Order: sequence, then C-alpha cells, then structure tokens
Amino acid sequence: MSKAGMAGLAMWVMGAMVAVAGVAALSLPVPQVSPQAAPPAGALLMPGSQPLLPPAKLRIVGDVAALAAGDSLQSLQIRVGTDLIPASVQGRRWEATVFLMDVERMVSVEARSSKGRQSSLLGSLSRLSLLAADDRRLDVHEHSALRVSPFTTALARHAEYALGRPPATDLELDQTARAVGHDGLDALAYALHGIATGELPLPAGYQDGYAFTADREAFHSWPHLPPREDWSRYLFENEGGAPVSGLGELPARMLMLGGLSVTQYPGYTGTTRLLERMADGSVNFHEDQPLSSPNYLISLDGAGQIILTPTTTVSRRYERTFPDVSVVQRISQGHVLRRLARSGGISLWVLKSEWVDLDVGSAGAPPVPVTEYRVLSGTDLDGWVRASAWSFSSLQFSLPWLCIEPGTLLPERMGICGYPLHRFGANGSGYTTEQGMPLTEDGEPMVPWGSTPFGVTIDNETRLTIDNGQTQTHFWRLQSGTVGRSVVPTVFLSRSLQGTTQGETMVGLTPSLLLQFDVSQPSIIQPLGNWRTGFQQAQAPSYLGPDISVTFSRLADGTSEYSVEGDYGDSVDSLRWSMTGFGIYNVRASARYADGSSRQVNGCTPSVIAAGAISCSALVRYFRPITLARGSYYGVEERYQVRYPDPNASVQPRFAIARDYSRLGFEMCESVECIDVFPKMDPSASSTGAAQVFDRPSGRLGIFDRPRRFVARIPLLSPRNETWVERDDDCPACGDVAGGAWRVARDAGVQKDDLNVDANPDRAGGRGDPDEPSLSPRDARQPVTSSPARSWMTPTPAKMKSELATPPSSS
Repeated sequence: MSKAGMAGLAMWVMGAMVAVAGVAALSLPVPQVSPQAAPPAGALLMPGSQPLLPPAKLRIVGDVAALAAGDSLQSLQIRVGTDLIPASVQGRRWEATVFLMDVERMVSVEARSSKGRQSSLLGSLSRLSLLAADDRRLDVHEHSALRVSPFTTALARHAEYALGRPPATDLELDQTARAVGHDGLDALAYALHGIATGELPLPAGYQDGYAFTADREAFHSWPHLPPREDWSRYLFENEGGAPVSGLGELPARMLMLGGLSVTQYPGYTGTTRLLERMADGSVNFHEDQPLSSPNYLISLDGAGQIILTPTTTVSRRYERTFPDVSVVQRISQGHVLRRLARSGGISLWVLKSEWVDLDVGSAGAPPVPVTEYRVLSGTDLDGWVRASAWSFSSLQFSLPWLCIEPGTLLPERMGICGYPLHRFGANGSGYTTEQGMPLTEDGEPMVPWGSTPFGVTIDNETRLTIDNGQTQTHFWRLQSGTVGRSVVPTVFLSRSLQGTTQGETMVGLTPSLLLQFDVSQPSIIQPLGNWRTGFQQAQAPSYLGPDISVTFSRLADGTSEYSVEGDYGDSVDSLRWSMTGFGIYNVRASARYADGSSRQVNGCTPSVIAAGAISCSALVRYFRPITLARGSYYGVEERYQVRYPDPNASVQPRFAIARDYSRLGFEMCESVECIDVFPKMDPSASSTGAAQVFDRPSGRLGIFDRPRRFVARIPLLSPRNETWVERDDDCPACGDVAGGAWRVARDAGVQKDDLNVDANPDRAGGRGDPDEPSLSPRDARQPVTSSPARSWMTPTPAKMKSELATPPSSS
C-alpha cells in the first residue's frame, strides 16, 4: 500500500475511535431484553409465533316466561349471526356459552315448548358483552330480553315486519323498537298466549301460533281477535319486564310515543306523552290533548313500577257526541308506568291510566270510572334533540299554529289551528304567512293571505319558543327520522295563556317543513300524473293497522281520479283539479236544480248558483307543496266541505264552509307525467338517508304493489326498477345524490271518513263518528259545523281491526 493510502486508513481509524468515545461519554442506556414470559394457561402454542389466546367467552343465563298448563320447555337455541348454538335447559331456565368473535353479529333466541315457540332479539355480541361487564356473565336482571315471552316474540315479529328482515345492527333494533305500532305488540302477545293456552283457535295450515304470527297478512284478517278492552291490559298484567331500580334512571325529559314511521315521512298520529321532571321533585306528565295542571308526585313501588299521583285536580273537558251531546270532564286518578324492556337508549313501557268522567250537563249523572292501557316507547328528549336546529334567518318553516278556538259546546278549547309558514326575525319578533283558509267566503279557491305577528326566542339553537298571545309553544327538532334536511320530526309543547283554558298544556310530534319554493313561481310545481298520498304510509308499522292506498291521478284536461284500495274495498271517484298559487285543489261537487235533477259540477261556487242551481255541496281536498325530497312533494293537506245554502243562515242565503282537518303530509310521484320533477340517479349510488329511514321491505308484495285499474291511462313506473335523486339540501337546486327514494310504508292509519265523503246536496247537516265510551277524548271525532271560523285538530288514529273491517258507507 502506498504511503498516501496508509495515511488515509490511519485517519479513518482515528475518527471511528473518537465517535465511539463520544457515545460512551453520553452514557446512552442500552436496551435490555427480558427473558420471554411463560405462555398463559390455555394458550395454543404455534411453531414460529407467539402463543394464540382463545377468544373470550360469555355465559348467558335466561328463562322462558310462564308457560301454559301442561306445557314444558323442550329446547332452546341461540342464533349468533348465521351460527346456531345449543343451550342447556332445566325447567324454564336455560344457559349457553358464546365466544366473543365478530362481535357485531346479532344474537337472537328461539325457545321451543310442547305447545309452540317463542323468540327474542338480544342485540349484538358487543352489546351483550358490555351489559355483562367484568364477570362475563349476563342474566335477566341485566338484560330483560333474556326472558323469552309472548311480548319479546311480538316485538321480534313487528321488527321483522317493519324492515322485511330481522334487524342487522343495534341501531336498527333500537329504532325499530321505538317505531313499531305499540298497540300491535299488546294484541300480538295476547294472541300468542291465547293460542298456546287454547283460548283462541289456531287457523288451519299452521303448526303453532309462532308460525301463524309470522304471516302478518293472515293475522291481519284473523276474525278471532277480541275487542281491545279484552287484550289491552295483557302486557301490564302478565309481562315481567325490566323493573326500575331507582328514579335516577329516568331522564329529565322522557318523550313517550306509541309508534313512529320507519320510512318516508316522520309523521305521527298516535299517542304522545312527555314526562318532565321538576326542580321540586314532582313531574309534569303532558299529554297529546289539552290537560290542566298535569303535575304529579312520583314514586317507585316494590315491583319497580313508577307511580304518578296528582298533586291537584288534573283534568280536561271534551265534547261528547255519543250516546248524547254533552260536555264531559275527565279527571285523572293517577298513572302507573311499568317498564317492559330496554334497548340501547330506548325503553318500552306499558302505561295504566285511571280517570273519572263527569257529565257536566247532567248534575245527577254518576261518575264513570275509566281505565286505559297503552304501550309506549321512552326516549331521552334532550339526547335526541338536534343541535343548531333553529336560527334567525330568512328561512320559513311550516309549523303547527297552537291557538284557542271556539268549540261546538265549549266556549273555548286549545288546539292546532293549521300549519302556516313561520318566519323569525333577529329582533325577537316573527310573523306567519299564508295563514287561513285557501277558499273565499263563496267557496272559490284563493291564496291564503293571513299573517299574524308573534314573539320568538331561540335558546342555544336547539329550542324555539313562539308566543302568539294565546299560547306559548316550545319546539325541538330531532336528530333522526329526517327525509333530507328540509323534513324533520319536531316535538312541540304548548301552554295556553288566556281564557278558560289558561294553564292547559299539550304535547305532540309533527314534522317541520322548510320552505323551498319561496322565491319560485307556482309553475315550478308539476301536479300531473299519479300521486300516491303519504298520510296513510306515514303510520307506524303494526299488525293491527289497516292497509290502505290512496292515489290522485291528475290529467292535463283538468280531470282527476281519486283511487282507494285496501281494507275498505276498492273505489275510483271522478274529480276536477286546478291550481291557484302553489295550491292544488281536488274537488268533487254536485248541484241540485229546480226541476229536481242533480248533476256533477266543477265546484260549489256563485257561478253554479247563478246558472240555476238551488243547492250544492262540494268536498275540496287542498294540498300546498312546501318542499321537495325523495320523489315526493311535502306540504300542507287540508279538507273542506262547502255547502249552499248554509242551513244555519237565518235570512240571507250564504255558503257554509267547514274544515275537516289540517295536517302535514306528502304526495309521491308514481308516473311518467311527474318523472321530470325528480331526475334519475345512478342505481349504484348509496343511500345517505338518516338512520330512522330504512329500506323498503323486500320479497313481500302488499297493498302498495298492486296496479291500479286506470293504469292504462297513466302508465305507472315500477318502484322496484326506478331510483331517483334525493334533494337533500335546503334548496331544490342542490343536487346531492342519495339513494332509496322508494321507501314504501305499511299500515296506513286512515279513517274511513277520510277516504270517501259523498258530496250530496241532500246532506245539509254535519257528520261525525259517535264517541266510544271505552276510548279517550282523543278518539272522538267532532261534528262538522257550518261556521267558517271553525278549525280542526288532526284526525284521530285508526280504529281497531274489528271496526276497520266495516266497509265505507254507500250514502
């Protein structure tokens, strides 16, 4: 090696030595490798790897509710996803061990006895593991669904009916438990028990009651279900439930509902209650009918039931029309709340309410005791409220207008007097627009022009308060159940501020609709084609609800057809339709002439009278679109009866106009005439609807799949073959694509009188269903009056199955 090379090598060695010395001077710690720990007991040794630990186990211990005499539990199996796991059975008690692998899988139980089968939906493995906590053992005291009973079977059947399949996630299970028609739970559980004991007959062709109740259509037409008073108390008296251990388990405000639509529209016409805890330890228990001073002491009995005892006279007054016309005062004797189940943040309750009815008009009439039972879900309202729901802006919302109105016998009563548009100003004031009837005093169509100022406050962007001088009403928009951001379920709590109703309160659930057409011309509305009305589809899925489909078919020549199919029979009526402003009018009218003849006319208006008619009668169905979403127009639905002459006019003949109802609803496009309103979308696009909106049940044709008899005139599009753009923003021009436009509901809760009211000039008087002594005032239809100032509450819920089987009157 050359001298130069030797010198370079020496310099490199010297540099390396300096670097090592520097590291030593820094005293850097040297990692120490500890000896490998011994493998845990039970570990599976695998060559070349760390030991594999077996999956954790969960021990599940449950039982089966009391069986019929002579019946015994034969076997029980647990389904975890698609896997079947046997359980050991001893008497009515059962045990099983499951491995906590793939913990999002759903778990269900099916028990087989000598006289039938029962089932229960438990939730996911993940939920069961959380409920079991550290001891890896879960029993009935920790999860009431482990007690298999007619109630858990009825809940599982309703969930499968609502979705068309079993729930696939905990979220679906919870929201379906809240949504299903809870009156059906009581009826179905009673039927399962009655068939097992032999008290009710099992239809031919079914192995047992479990197989029979899997066929909802068969149960729907089953003639052996007794009247409601025979089965409405079954769950309260027989279901063990999930007892409350302390009042601290209750939220500050618990919203209680009798069901909720799981499809297109967050509409609701069933029972609503709000349990509100007060600072002094008492509670306010608000109801969906006006109630004075609804304050109660709250306590817990030894069975884990909540007892509500009135602190003062809690009462309401209502007008009775059957068996006679009088005013009845209903006084609360208290309530008992029994918790049936808990599913995530949702609980299910049976409510027992005791009342005494006093006939105000008859001093000598004895008091009549009344006991009611209702099955309701319970949800923490504060946890369900939507954040950033309200703001001071130029936006307009269609909301219920709570007011004090004159009754037929009562001087005043609190109620919903329509759904005008509301606008909120930043200065604490607001005003309504398009308030009032869409008809002139002579029955001619017109754009409602009324406007009323009101005070408005917004708290934390979550609670809106409107003070209109007659009532003060709070509004909360909810997180789920939306159809886009323009159609949102909204809870209201109203209190009367004046007159004989002062202090009365009323709670309810309604959609709030955001106006999309405020800067548009009416020509943006496309009314032609087949439009299926949505009020019937918006009801909670239930084994009891009637199957009804109602469709308007509007043609370019101004004629239309009103088609009704389902449990009340099939019918088609010829109507005339027109538009004034944004309002769509569907009219059926007839007139009588001096020669005794009668004929159909375009409307009951002064022009008809001027043409020689001596009397006329019309039924006007009015729809005002507010927003556009999911292949449907959402808006205000109202129905009016117009008659001439007014039977109550003493001297000068005049028109009589009465409103039967005002509500929010929707019309869904089903034909090529309206297809351009809703542009096509890529069928592969995924749905981004809110969690409350589920896919259409598959594999089961129902009333809404039947072709109508006039399809040759207006071709139908198959809901199974078409998908659409969902307009999911606050403006119709926003083109966010989302899937699942065709969400078709079951169980249309519509009254017979909502379907076919004959526009007959001979019928000058009013019309109303008689009250039923066993039903609450909410279930009583009020008679039609001739006062134009008359406004109406939302129509009553569907009556029980035995009553719904009666066909419509042909008068």
